[in-house]
Amino acid sequence: MKRILCFVAAVLMVASLAGCTGEATVYQRAETADFRYSMYASLPEASAELTETQTGWLTDYRTVTENGILRLYVQESTGNIAVLDKRIGQLYFSVPPTMAGDTTATEDTKKLMQSALLLTYFDGQVEKAANSFELSDPDKLTCEAIDDGVRVTYVLGDGKRGLADMPQKLSDARFQELFVNHPELKESDKKRAKIYYEQDETTGVWSLTDTKNTTLNLLSQILDRIGYTDEDLKKDNDENGLPTQASDRLTFTVPVEYTLEAESLRTTVPMDKVLYTSTKPLLSICVNQFFGATAGKDGAILLPEGTGGLMLFSQADTDTGSYSSGLYGSDDTYTREDSKQADNNNNLPLFGLYEGNHGFLCIIEKGDSLATVGAEKANSRTDLNGAWVTFSVRGVIRAILGDGSMQSDVRVVQDEMYTGALSYKHSFLTGETLSYADLANYYRGYLTAKYGLKPNAEKTMPLQLSLIGGVRVKKSFLGFQYNGTRVLTDYASALSLCEELKGKGISSINLLYSGVLGGGLGKESISSLSLDKALGKKALLQKLAEQEGVSLHLSLSALTVPKDASGFSRYSQTAKTIDDSLSKKYYYNTVDLSVEKYDYIVSPLHYSALRESLTAFAQKTAFEGLAFADLGNRLYSHNEGTVLFREDTQAIVVEQLAQYAKDYALILSNPYEPALPYTDSIVDLPSARISKAVDRSVPFYQMVLHSLVGYSGEPINESVDYSQAVLACAETGSLPYFKLFTAPQDSLTDTEFSSMYSHGYSTWSERVVSVYEQLSALHAQVGDQPIIGHDCLQEGVYRTVYGNSMAVYTNYNTSAVTVDGVTVEAESYRIEVMA
Repeated sequence: MKRILCFVAAVLMVASLAGCTGEATVYQRAETADFRYSMYASLPEASAELTETQTGWLTDYRTVTENGILRLYVQESTGNIAVLDKRIGQLYFSVPPTMAGDTTATEDTKKLMQSALLLTYFDGQVEKAANSFELSDPDKLTCEAIDDGVRVTYVLGDGKRGLADMPQKLSDARFQELFVNHPELKESDKKRAKIYYEQDETTGVWSLTDTKNTTLNLLSQILDRIGYTDEDLKKDNDENGLPTQASDRLTFTVPVEYTLEAESLRTTVPMDKVLYTSTKPLLSICVNQFFGATAGKDGAILLPEGTGGLMLFSQADTDTGSYSSGLYGSDDTYTREDSKQADNNNNLPLFGLYEGNHGFLCIIEKGDSLATVGAEKANSRTDLNGAWVTFSVRGVIRAILGDGSMQSDVRVVQDEMYTGALSYKHSFLTGETLSYADLANYYRGYLTAKYGLKPNAEKTMPLQLSLIGGVRVKKSFLGFQYNGTRVLTDYASALSLCEELKGKGISSINLLYSGVLGGGLGKESISSLSLDKALGKKALLQKLAEQEGVSLHLSLSALTVPKDASGFSRYSQTAKTIDDSLSKKYYYNTVDLSVEKYDYIVSPLHYSALRESLTAFAQKTAFEGLAFADLGNRLYSHNEGTVLFREDTQAIVVEQLAQYAKDYALILSNPYEPALPYTDSIVDLPSARISKAVDRSVPFYQMVLHSLVGYSGEPINESVDYSQAVLACAETGSLPYFKLFTAPQDSLTDTEFSSMYSHGYSTWSERVVSVYEQLSALHAQVGDQPIIGHDCLQEGVYRTVYGNSMAVYTNYNTSAVTVDGVTVEAESYRIEVMA
């Protein structure tokens, strides 16, 4: 199903040469306009009054702007903000007004609670932190009106000048002007200056001779008193023939813009306006970490963990926990072979918080690929439950310097800082009792408006079926070893399988065919596009594609290639790391975490050329669709010549998907939000994960997309518990998904693919049909309906409510349960009409 796109493209592609060995595409980033959305066709005129307590909290705040729903306040002496939801009289503060009485927070933590900005920067080989409460210069802080809001510009610095900031030589006239006759000098200052500087009797020039740290600190204070500037320093250095070195002073200038958009507050940091000392490069920035934080007991924080996770508000002093996770997977261009870092499947650029009748959903719109979402329960550091976002605006990589006899492990910082805008908005929601379902419904409306998503009226449920054609294995002939293909599902077998399934009532199949390119899985590459002859004649593949109800997709990876792939120049086409190494994606043994193999990561500058090769190849074959394991799911940066941040790469990927979608139906694996308009179906949504930080896993992603885009979780035959996996499909409205091959079950026991021990079709054929029959009956009743409600009724029992008032009760327990007057058998589900 094609969808109408309603947003401005973020990237311009020109001068692309066909073929993957051609010259890289010229890339130019362009900033996009903000997307404005409201749940209201016209804004109501709300007018809730402030309480006496709230009025006290707003002492020293002034009103900046307001609309029918929200009022924005700013405290000009600090830049702190507050937002009033006039529908219910709820106030949200950037600095908690009850902070002084916080019983958990230490004095150091309270400094952070009062800080609008939390920064990290690099100083030598040390990563350091700074906050605006301790380092903000109140005399330089400004608040200026902008359309629908205010721009607060923070100037941070510790005031300490380094040796490079001091005048090393001064003429006698200049010395007298600065350190003898200046009206702001104390007598003790004059005495110290004549100790710190010595005069050459011949030339009369004064030279700084005492450079101890204590001296520099005292001299810095003197220079501050007399208003000595960087311009003065350059003038004095020029007069004495000295170069002016880069300052080592700690200083940052950060503008933050707050604007109202209907029921939302937008926060924007224009990074191209951020200033910092070149010797102390900025690494990350967090704005208003404690915005909207609450000491409530009855509520939860929505996290982008997998398909959605809940951190329930703290209920006791011992109920603590914190969360921190990046979005869109790890960037493997920053990892080394020994990193073994855990990846993530968090592809929702959002977080939320709700309690009682109010809450918010925060959507990260710009800089989302650089974002890390953090959250914390009360009693962890403070009395508050809260969530926030931090942006990494510059990369850091560990590098090994030296030879084999002497090596040192150092950190290398990216030369350039990301200069695009960082932007997110808190959309405030109200209701009798808010839940994550309300946040999901809001986000659904947001995505529908932003991307023009249309409801799917198709009543027939497709089976999502992934077939493995062949895999690369070691073979031998006359004692010589070579790489060859072990056929698992040839064209004839695939055709026979589809005919068999159709004969058993499965009339619609989304067929993802992998391992059909030369060499099979483990060898196939987007850089070397030819069908593996071992799978049969092309005419049989054509016949498979012509089967009624079968949508045939070529399944492959687009962002990595095997290290020995043909048609790929690893030196010119691989993404480069910060230290100019070739970027590699490592695969680790699950037992001892040793490196089993690696692939090269393709430079984003070559995506366009590879796309042209792939589409030219697909046009000559029978494939009517493409299924990508990584495009629209992962992002990689590039650090050679044209530096591409993940945000830049995302713009390139979106452009590539738009081009692919013009001619092919696309199936994407767990795509991030900007890729959603281009996918016709989704596979591999992550399974539920519970951790110390995540109290409950919820199907937020599915609740948002149901009836707009078809989706599946991980393959049912790869799940730990088959019955539970089928129940999860019923609970979340997911399409059944299997990953199989037709060769004997033990065909892979002596290969690197031995983990696929449960993929033989003969073992699963009856269950594939049984599962399809069960879920297709459910799909016929609710497949075209949005999910409007989801609840955990008791341990292991869930209720999913659809727009037509149909409710699905799912019981994961091993015994029958009765809830809402409905009895659900053990490990089963039941459909009821809501009263």
